[in-house]
Amino acid sequence: MKGVEDFEGVATTLIKNTFEDEFGKFVSNTYVRVTKSALVFYGYANGSSRTVVTPPSKTPTNLEEGETFKQTVTYKTFFGNGSTAGSKWKSAITFLGIETIKTPLGKFAACKFETKSSSKITDVSAADASVETSWVAAEGPYRGFGLKSVSGKPATTYEVVKIREFDVK
Repeated sequence: MKGVEDFEGVATTLIKNTFEDEFGKFVSNTYVRVTKSALVFYGYANGSSRTVVTPPSKTPTNLEEGETFKQTVTYKTFFGNGSTAGSKWKSAITFLGIETIKTPLGKFAACKFETKSSSKITDVSAADASVETSWVAAEGPYRGFGLKSVSGKPATTYEVVKIREFDVK
């Protein structure tokens, strides 16, 4: 995580993510804000594109086990060449409880979530639905940080293997 940065007129925390796979390295800047009851996601930027989420997407931090939070948001991407693209997302996030997981980063008590979502690309009839299971550190120095997620068929797993800097106040 980095410091406070303006995103669409809002003071947000900048998270720099680096992903590496067989296709190479990919860097993305994610803009969030931590509130008393949620992690609020405003958008992201990578390369020459910038995506804004309206209203900002929320991941509640105060759900009871088995409780579900539903939301609908619009993603609008602005490309460097002046073109735009959009999609509408509906999601339902369910808190499944706390469990211990082991990742390349270590062993953690983690909040387990299941997110069911559907999206529709603006002005296109195509729609997509997905289910993702994710684990977020429940305690310790990385509390609130996403550690692992599994989604898709065949299943794709993302795990954090290294954190260079992380400090949420």
